[in-house]
Amino acid sequence: MRQSSVIRHTAGVAIEGLVILATIAALIVAMTLIARGEPGGADDAFAGRNSGVLTIPNGTFAGTTTATANPGGEGTWVMAECFQNGTIVYRQYVKVDASSHQATLNLGPTPSWASGAATCRGEEGYWSKGNRWRVIATTSFEVSG
Repeated sequence: MRQSSVIRHTAGVAIEGLVILATIAALIVAMTLIARGEPGGADDAFAGRNSGVLTIPNGTFAGTTTATANPGGEGTWVMAECFQNGTIVYRQYVKVDASSHQATLNLGPTPSWASGAATCRGEEGYWSKGNRWRVIATTSFEVSG
């Protein structure tokens, strides 16, 4: 019986060691991701840029509309949200084409938006280090049902 007790104790110590090692490895990975931020340094690319002009024409449900972002460029995105009776029914992020400064938005359907008109807003922005959405322009538009 004494030998089985020693084996159980040794196995328990080994498992505890593995748990500690896995915890340390997870912390190192998490800290590396936090410190690294976004590849390409979007904050540096957009330094000093705090305004733009975003144009999104009105659209029709289940159709598309083309957003134009100025100045647009590499790393710029358009985010659009639509609401029916104050409830969000649609959200889409589309990367802006660097040469045309445009992004095509698909205006439904979504699980929350089966039909009908909606009031929408759009944002031109970029993802900063730490994956935070930074807005540089806003606009509103309508979708007819």
